[in-house]
Amino acid sequence: MDRSKLRPVTQEERRLVDAGIERFTQWFNVPTIPRYQFEGRPRDICELDWVFYELGGGLWHCDNGLAFTCVWGNVLVRSFGFEWAVMNEPRDFRDYLLSHPEGYVLFPWIRLWEAVGNPGGTQFAKSADVWLRILVDIETTSSLPVGWHPATDAIREDRTDFPKRVIEQLEELLASPEYLMTLGVWPYDWGADADWSAIESHLQLHLHDRRQRG
Repeated sequence: MDRSKLRPVTQEERRLVDAGIERFTQWFNVPTIPRYQFEGRPRDICELDWVFYELGGGLWHCDNGLAFTCVWGNVLVRSFGFEWAVMNEPRDFRDYLLSHPEGYVLFPWIRLWEAVGNPGGTQFAKSADVWLRILVDIETTSSLPVGWHPATDAIREDRTDFPKRVIEQLEELLASPEYLMTLGVWPYDWGADADWSAIESHLQLHLHDRRQRG
C-alpha cells in the first residue's frame, strides 16, 4: 500500500460515515430494547458486541454490515485518535481506511468480514473478535492510547478508580496472551457503580484456571 497517497476524508466523504451511523442507530433501536445513541464512545463497543452475539454476525450483515462498520470505526476516531482516510478517489465506503498518527492503518470493512467469515470458534468468541484483534495489533505495533482499554489504563495509573486488588489481578491476567478474550469489552462497563467484589471474584476464577493450566 502506497501511504503517500493516503489522505483524510473530505467533509462530503465523511457524510457517508455519518449516514451509516444514523442508519445503524435506527435499525438497532427496536421497541424491545432500551434506546441507545452511538456517539463514538468506548461504551458503544459493548452494545455492538451484544448485536454480534445475539444476531450471529451472519445474514444481517448483508443489509447492515456497512453501517455497523461505520459505528465501530467511529469509536476509533472519536475516542482513540484515528481518522477516516482514503486513497485517491474512493468508490464507496468499502475503500475507507482508519489511520492512526503512530502509523497504524486498517481497512475496517475487511476486518469485519474476516471475523464474520471465520469458520472456527464459538459464536461468543466471534462476538468481540473484530475489536479484540484490532486491540492486539495496536498493542504490538505501538503504545496503547489512554482510554483504549480500562484494564491497561488502570495498570498504568491513567485511571485511578479501580481497587488495588483488582489492579493486581489484572496485572497477572495481562501477562497471559488469552487475557483479551477473558476481559473482552466487559471492563467498559466498570464505572462508579461497579460491583468490585463481584468483579474481583470473577477475575480470581480466571486466574485460578490459568494457574491450574500453568
